Amino acid sequence: MSVSSLSIALPFPLQLLPEPAYLVGGAVRDWLLGRMLGPVRDVDLVLERGAVECASDLARHLDGGFVVLDAKRHIARIVLDDATIDIAQQAGPTVEVDLQRRDFTCNAVAYELHSDRWIDPLDGRRDIRDRCLRVVHPENLTADPLRLLRGYRQAAQLGFMLANSTRKAAIERRHLLAKMAAERVRAELGYMLELGPTGIEWLQAAWQDGLLQDWLPELQPSSFAMAGNAVLASAWLCEHHPANYASLNRPLCDRRTGLATVLFAVLLLHVPSDSLDGVLRRLKYSRIEQQWAHKISLHVPQLLQLLRAEPSRVQLYQFYEAVADCFPAVALATLAAGGDRDRLRPIILRYEDPADSLAHQQLLVGGRELIRDLNLKSGPLVGRLLEAIELAQAAGAIATAEEAIAFARDWLDGDRGGSDSR
Repeated sequence: MSVSSLSIALPFPLQLLPEPAYLVGGAVRDWLLGRMLGPVRDVDLVLERGAVECASDLARHLDGGFVVLDAKRHIARIVLDDATIDIAQQAGPTVEVDLQRRDFTCNAVAYELHSDRWIDPLDGRRDIRDRCLRVVHPENLTADPLRLLRGYRQAAQLGFMLANSTRKAAIERRHLLAKMAAERVRAELGYMLELGPTGIEWLQAAWQDGLLQDWLPELQPSSFAMAGNAVLASAWLCEHHPANYASLNRPLCDRRTGLATVLFAVLLLHVPSDSLDGVLRRLKYSRIEQQWAHKISLHVPQLLQLLRAEPSRVQLYQFYEAVADCFPAVALATLAAGGDRDRLRPIILRYEDPADSLAHQQLLVGGRELIRDLNLKSGPLVGRLLEAIELAQAAGAIATAEEAIAFARDWLDGDRGGSDSR
């Protein structure tokens, strides 16, 4: 591992790079902010020439993965076990010209690794020191309109303020976001939500500035208060019910966690279920994320109602059965919506107990047993009979297979008697 005189450590020997070799982007910014606690894990390099060839050679030397990200712009990526290295060819005749094409001045500082030399034509180090996010040129936002949202996200991520001129430029170009790919917009929204209270604050600022008008016109002021409640509730869940919290932190789709889905769904708890479909499709959420969002939308009001009264065993069973593995998400969203923690906790504890007869009810008999023991034909009647047995079991009326068969005989007699009387 090489270490420069400024203690910026790379995950490979510096002599493997040609001269000059410029470290750029977030690694430089984070080092200047004192956030770099170890070797650089996301390395962005700019070379004057031969970027793809250099990346290919370096990947072979390091026994890493190699992919060309953009053949036209000569950008390649090396993937190591503990680091990602992007190598790009300089855009323009000099590195100063390259830096002029970037988004914000804090990301437009280069450090030449061989000579320990700074290249900072836009005074980005001053803006980093002042914790100010300033656009390089307003037209750079037009070149990639996602930078409009990224500015608000990076302000939250870095604890920066958005320069007034930059915010004004973003507002003037907000209509351009409508043309962006849904996946890219969704990713920025997710990043902001995952940043917690500060991210939600800046997401609300983006909404107030009109940047979300084409993608999320359904949002309203209470949406952000609810999302803030969800963040606080997740901390409580982590402390008191770590297993449930851990289940939400697992990836649900790609790298997006269940918690991210809950936070997004909470923003839209006021939206009717049929309208929610349109929002989820608009932002191209996956099928599993759509299913989670729908269960949250449908069952949070139900759970709130259960918490206001003394739910029966059957009501609890039906609730657990309906939400299934989505229970931790519905519980968290219910807390965000004002559900009482003390009344919810026994319901959570039941779910956490794999032996609990309501939260994880095991059928006493199956359809085959009913057909065999009661001389029935396969069909809808067997399905209705199984449902009746499940409810009787949930109510505590039966507890064994023998009792279930006896109950089924009585149920059939009553059902047939009712049919005869009709």
